[in-house]
Amino acid sequence: RGLANNTNTATTTADANETFQNAILFLFRHVHSKDIFEAFYKRDLAKRLLLNKSVSIDMERSFLTLLKTECGGAYTSKMEGMFKDMDLSRDVMQSYSSYLAGINNNNNNNNESSSMQNNNNNNKVDMEVQVLTTGYWPIYPMHSALVLPPELTFHQQQFDTYYKTKYQGRRIAWQYSLGQCIVRGNFPKMKGKPCELVISLCQTVVLMCFNTRENSNDDGLTIVDIMKQTGLEDRGETERVLQSLSMGRDGTRVLIKTEYELDGVTKLKTKLKRPVS
Repeated sequence: RGLANNTNTATTTADANETFQNAILFLFRHVHSKDIFEAFYKRDLAKRLLLNKSVSIDMERSFLTLLKTECGGAYTSKMEGMFKDMDLSRDVMQSYSSYLAGINNNNNNNNESSSMQNNNNNNKVDMEVQVLTTGYWPIYPMHSALVLPPELTFHQQQFDTYYKTKYQGRRIAWQYSLGQCIVRGNFPKMKGKPCELVISLCQTVVLMCFNTRENSNDDGLTIVDIMKQTGLEDRGETERVLQSLSMGRDGTRVLIKTEYELDGVTKLKTKLKRPVS
């Protein structure tokens, strides 16, 4: 009886999905600039895949098949390539995990120096890498000058070594703009219970600037200070990152923004609201 109910529910959901996709396809047929639709759809699909925001991967693939039937393989080839990249990335990460396990076993079997102990501490940070083919994906800002925290730099170099050894002749260009981090912070109001912040890589790099300053009780940092320490080259982008950390809804603000005047010009200075570790 329970099996029958589950089967009926699954069938109902599949029918609803098919009806929804057919309705979208009906609207798509009336879109004149299908190239513009493809550009926006590909951009949003990329974000859903990279940030793991898709409600259903099967539904994404199903709709892509409908688009391919409607417009031909050339129209969907890059988006199909994006799905292939995601599948290949999972295989790469499985292989990389085995590679790391082998390194850790070797370290445990040998006499560990202080530097190896530091490396083992760094291994407590989990990092997932998605290896993408440039031609398939939308173009995003590179932030190539971004200065990563030492913990992330260690893992980046470790993956570089693994990938270049396993796939000789391939070149990696690190794309930071869609990176995400889970940062654990200790806030007084949480009464000793750690709080996890799911933030972008750029937000993480900015936040770590304050975390390294003693007790974070000084006068704060200016935007220019933050740009120098993080490697963020675009002032507008830096301001947007600071706004997201200091002007969000109540309960999400971890930075305090203040204004001051210097030579008759109003400037901004930011400091940490609560210590993060």
